[in-house]
Amino acid sequence: RKTERLYRSLKESHFTDGKLTQKLAEDLRAGRSLPSSGLYNAFEKVAFSLFPGLEEARQRLREAGAPQVYLSGSGPTLFALFTRQEEAEMVRQRLAEKGEKVYLVPTVSFSGRTVGPGGQDE
Repeated sequence: RKTERLYRSLKESHFTDGKLTQKLAEDLRAGRSLPSSGLYNAFEKVAFSLFPGLEEARQRLREAGAPQVYLSGSGPTLFALFTRQEEAEMVRQRLAEKGEKVYLVPTVSFSGRTVGPGGQDE
C-alpha cells in the first residue's frame, strides 16, 4: 500500500531521461567514485510530503554530520554514504544518543572487490 501510494503520487515530471542512471552504472563498472549528484530517486519528490516526520529525520542526520542524506527506495528509510568509517561511527553515536535507530553497514562487493563511496577498495 505504501509503495502504491507513492507511485500514484508521482508525476511524469518527477522522472529523468535515464542519463543519470546510465552514468552511475558506468561509474560503478569503472570503479570510479559515486558523485552525490548522480544519486537520484524520483520518490524523493513525493515521499517527504507523504511521510510525516521524514524531513525532520533527514535534518537530524545532517545536523549529526551526514554529508548527504538519501531516501532508500520508496522510503521511509534514509541513508548516508561516508568515505571514512570514523565519520560514520561519529554520526551513528550522535544519533543513538538521541534515541534514533541507526545501522552501519558496509558497501557491497562489486566485481570481486568492495568499493566504498570514494571509489577506493576497502
